[in-house]
Amino acid sequence: PGSKVNSELLTDLDSVDASIINLRIPNHPRDASRGTRVVPLTKILYIDSDDFREQDSKQFFGLAPDKTVHLRYAFHIRCTRVEHDPETNQVSTIHVHMDIHDTTKCKGNIHWISQNERGEDPPRAEVRLYEQLFLSENVPMDSEQATLEDVNPESETVIPDAMLEWALWGGQESNVVSRVVYTKFQFERLGFFSVDPFWESCLQ
Repeated sequence: PGSKVNSELLTDLDSVDASIINLRIPNHPRDASRGTRVVPLTKILYIDSDDFREQDSKQFFGLAPDKTVHLRYAFHIRCTRVEHDPETNQVSTIHVHMDIHDTTKCKGNIHWISQNERGEDPPRAEVRLYEQLFLSENVPMDSEQATLEDVNPESETVIPDAMLEWALWGGQESNVVSRVVYTKFQFERLGFFSVDPFWESCLQ
């Protein structure tokens, strides 16, 4: 359903027991010829922190208290309760109720990653996001110092522990995505990525 690069939020499906729902989803959302893969959906799953707000608004299509959204390739969920960390007061767990029979159209369609059938969290790896290298269209080349001063300080963002879909690790139908160096694939909503030569050293 999508690999998480931003920070994640724990989501507890109150209405789901310990059994596994194995979902068969497309390898490409608009190209059926690329086949499908199976992903686990258990009681515990994770969503992107950007997809949840405690204060809802008309312009926000993510999850919020007492709001219903659609889990990508799955079903509708409604936020029923929010837990906070007692020390930081940050949101720690979102409790939701699923409704597999609700077919009403939702504006929100969010990505998720689930624990596997053994209750293990999804694999993590270092992910690097790149923006333009220089701040100017015409990079100053008068001196080395001028060139270095024009380097965009946010040209590289390193996410040290991004959650990845099980297909990238060796879980459900793991041969769907190859981990061969320089293999290219897409994280939905994020962009295109390539396996780094230092892949194995980045895994956790």
